[in-house]
Amino acid sequence: MKIGPLTGDCTTNYEFVIIDCHKEDCRLEYNLGKVCCESNACKLSDLKIEKSDCNDLQKVDLFFNFKYSNTSDSFTLRGNGVQYGTFSYNKLPIKLENIVADCHKEYEFVITDQKKENCKLVIEFGKICCEKDSVECKIYDIEAVVLDCNSPDDYNLRINFKYQGFTNSGFDVFDRNGLIAYRLLKDLPVVINHVKKSGKDYELIKICENDHPTCCKAIEYKSPDCITNGGKYAFGSEGIPNWRRYNYQIKTCLA
Repeated sequence: MKIGPLTGDCTTNYEFVIIDCHKEDCRLEYNLGKVCCESNACKLSDLKIEKSDCNDLQKVDLFFNFKYSNTSDSFTLRGNGVQYGTFSYNKLPIKLENIVADCHKEYEFVITDQKKENCKLVIEFGKICCEKDSVECKIYDIEAVVLDCNSPDDYNLRINFKYQGFTNSGFDVFDRNGLIAYRLLKDLPVVINHVKKSGKDYELIKICENDHPTCCKAIEYKSPDCITNGGKYAFGSEGIPNWRRYNYQIKTCLA
């Protein structure tokens, strides 16, 4: 007796029971188990795509490699409406040159056996980006110059500094109590009027890239001693205050 054909998919667990037509207790059971048939079907698998470094034109090379069995001798590669060509399996891995990496285009690639159109690999690779080298935000070489005293408790201050890696056009200036000014980088050096004294021996200013609180630099300097003289204000008898780190220039408010 012959039955079949049955699927030999290495998954189905076959069990057969033979029963007498009149005596149900008369039976024979046999567990055949899983049946595996070697498949001759074309198969493409394990696709890997590697990207080169970006060139000066913001383009990259892509390298394709994958496993194959029961194929013809060659395959085609296409994607996004572009036919990249026909390639021999024995030339794997293959390289596609000068692929645009503008971080906008969504790439899809389809690999198809040359003679067996249903034997294919499809991958949605997504966007390819060339990241520009970023420069760390940094503020350095701060110069702070006290100009005039306006009263015993406030004065004018000129600020200049060097910077790199800014992504914003402006910067914020803080004292010990909070924000005291916003200025544009293009206006450097800048003057901040009516800076309030803190009452401490040393004043502090902190400069930050606007809306970037992790890119900051602070300095301390000796608080100016402003005294009155005929209704106008000048520095005290000690003369020019001693700066901890920076050059210090001064002009008085006296006529």
